[in-house]
Amino acid sequence: ERDLEVDDAIVGGGITGNTAAYLLAEEGVRVALLERDRLGAGDTQRTTAHLTYVTDSRLNEVVSKFGKDAARSFWDAGAAAIDEIDRIARTLRADCDFRWVPGFLYQSPRTEDPTRERDRLQEDAALARELGFEASFVESVPFTGEPGVQFTQQARFHPLKYLAALVSRIQDRGGLIFEKTSFEETQEEPLAVCANGRRVWCKYG
Repeated sequence: ERDLEVDDAIVGGGITGNTAAYLLAEEGVRVALLERDRLGAGDTQRTTAHLTYVTDSRLNEVVSKFGKDAARSFWDAGAAAIDEIDRIARTLRADCDFRWVPGFLYQSPRTEDPTRERDRLQEDAALARELGFEASFVESVPFTGEPGVQFTQQARFHPLKYLAALVSRIQDRGGLIFEKTSFEETQEEPLAVCANGRRVWCKYG
């Protein structure tokens, strides 16, 4: 309803935006979070709620394109992200049903060459172990009965319950959150984020 002045403006009220706002607020940064719809109304509420460092591109493909060191760093970053969600959930005592569970990569029942795909899954498991991740080939993945790879230290949680805990803490730290506030443009000098015809002046954006 009015122009504002804060340290940092964040656009997007999903898990990523709220996590950024939370981490900044914990460091004493005054933040304003702008969301064009409702908090968590996008991908956050439609997620499978499965937290995994296993990428959509198969590990052997990532290694082939970027090398083993880069692939290891890529997966390490995902593992660190899961650890951070666990840490935040425990810090906030968030009742978000966080649980450590195994994750599975399994053969599609519609694969054209089951034998070759089984071999590839075994290769995936061996490569993951070589890079330092706990993985094992299994003949039958639960619920599917198909061969696959089991990865330990994956997790699941309730994303909207987790989001609620983040939002509460952000506001407790003086953060400002605005729903139904559509981002329009940024202004460089002086730095501002424009939304709903208003300006949020900020040191960082």
